[in-house]
Amino acid sequence: MLEAVADRLKSDVPGLGNRVDPVASLSDLLRKNKMPETTTTFVVPLGITGGKADAMTGLFRQEIRETIGVLLIARSRDRTGEKAIAHLRDLSRQIIDCLVGWNAGLDLGVFELRRAGVVSMTGGDVIYQVELSINDQLRIPR
Repeated sequence: MLEAVADRLKSDVPGLGNRVDPVASLSDLLRKNKMPETTTTFVVPLGITGGKADAMTGLFRQEIRETIGVLLIARSRDRTGEKAIAHLRDLSRQIIDCLVGWNAGLDLGVFELRRAGVVSMTGGDVIYQVELSINDQLRIPR
């Protein structure tokens, strides 16, 4: 699903300039403590949450919600970070318009917006996260 999201962002959000990198690249940047010079985007898994469950003869069923984050990282060129934040907010709207209501080509629900905002401002870097989730259901024969 992460690859499908990244591909859609590359094709449908021109403001990203095709800079959507795999999550492994983010891990490498963090390990080296070296953030990109240009605005870069990462699609990261944020986890699965269980919802209401019910069991009946021969079947266990539970609603689940899988959440992903689209991280936007930009270098702040001004002291307060206002310009970078404004730029990232604009990109986040494009991402929201691109992904909300889309089902990633899977037989699931559609992406819903959970939240979006600044998650970090350190060392001249601003990290903005758009958090989206998609509903599914576990069906386990018993």
